[in-house]
Amino acid sequence: MEKRIKYSQFQQVKNAAKMIDPLKRKMQPLEEKIKRLAAEYKGYKVQIEALEAGIVQIVGFHVDELVKKIIEPNGKFDKEGKPLKDTKYVPTDIVTYDADKKEYVISVPEPPTTEGLPGSDYDTDAENVQQEAVHEEEQTAEQEQPETVF
Repeated sequence: MEKRIKYSQFQQVKNAAKMIDPLKRKMQPLEEKIKRLAAEYKGYKVQIEALEAGIVQIVGFHVDELVKKIIEPNGKFDKEGKPLKDTKYVPTDIVTYDADKKEYVISVPEPPTTEGLPGSDYDTDAENVQQEAVHEEEQTAEQEQPETVF
């Protein structure tokens, strides 16, 4: 493939390259930072997955699904007058404690079923849509035909 452009067009390309160059130079260090941060992020994610692998395998849930972190002030202040805070790890909404059996109960709501509703049987819904489309086409065809009077 060959593409020919005029001299003036190539000069416009060169001028655009000159205008773009400072922005490209600013982008290069940012791209390096992004790559470095992405690698660091991936490393943290691998560590988290390794630490919670046994829990996920045995319990079937990730730690964040079962426990949430709460930070609340405790009413005390440090030397500089800043309020001190307590950090607590408490069960999430899907976890409750059964005091009688001394067990935690994880209750996950069942996903709603669509049985009997539109969408529960794709084939039936598709057939209904096709029938409606055919019916609408027949109606528009009847409306478009002029009446013949004898």
